[in-house]
Amino acid sequence: MPSRILITGASGFLGGAVVRTLATTTAHTIIAAAGANADRLPPSSPNLHHAELQLDNPTSIDALLAQSDPAVVIHAAADPFLNSCQQNPDRARLLNTDATARIAYFCAENNRRLIFFSTDQVYAGDRSWWKESDPAQPINTYAETKHNAELAIADSGANAASLRIALTYGPSPSGDRSPTEQIAGQLRAGQHLKRFADEFRTPLYVEDFCQAVARLIEIEALPPILNLAGPDRLSRADFARAIARAHGFDESLITEELHNDVELIAPRPKDLSLNTSLAQSTLNMTFTPLARALSTLAQH
Repeated sequence: MPSRILITGASGFLGGAVVRTLATTTAHTIIAAAGANADRLPPSSPNLHHAELQLDNPTSIDALLAQSDPAVVIHAAADPFLNSCQQNPDRARLLNTDATARIAYFCAENNRRLIFFSTDQVYAGDRSWWKESDPAQPINTYAETKHNAELAIADSGANAASLRIALTYGPSPSGDRSPTEQIAGQLRAGQHLKRFADEFRTPLYVEDFCQAVARLIEIEALPPILNLAGPDRLSRADFARAIARAHGFDESLITEELHNDVELIAPRPKDLSLNTSLAQSTLNMTFTPLARALSTLAQH
């Protein structure tokens, strides 16, 4: 049965991708909420409506929730930037933890479901293939605020899923929002890139991510924590080289560096490879291999 679905952060890369997917492939009524960059939202349609959200304003959050009256809230809005969170921890807590807690308690009190966009950064990163049952040990402020949001959701009692999302890539409406687009754009321009050889991720194709969220919407009792990631574990340097190969760019433009050689504003976990067995069984889906997804992106 079609539902009313509120998506916060709808002008961002992930939130926007989910808006477009749900608005074009489902019968749900989508309320796409954004603060900055509202011009990035797709045009309104009979099942897609725009709304304003100021994430740092509790009154704005309450008004949006009351006016939209959603059956499901997909909460993507956040400060996703590691450095800005590290430099402005109070604001990071306000945007990433406090706002999420407010939404979670609304969902709990009104029997609404919540899908929260968390992060793979909550894991310590000192080994490979993290499972949902492994303890969260955030090492930077961004991850700490996201984990505290997960804890607030659990404390609220809401029927909610916190998605621990890997580095996500793929097409964006502007053509320059995702890691693949940014790396391809720099290589196309002949720029030299430095990427970490000792930081490992399991990159997630945005089309798979949107499919996972669409399937979660149909689940009545949501899994409290769910890893979403691709099947390939590789370093950030090898990820850039894979993009270069897919597009036919010069791989010699990419050089390696190590964490210890760089003065980082925010500490970064070194290995955030995720085990997605639970997601595959819960959602009845597999995740696209990197080489296949990059080949598709290069062709289009």
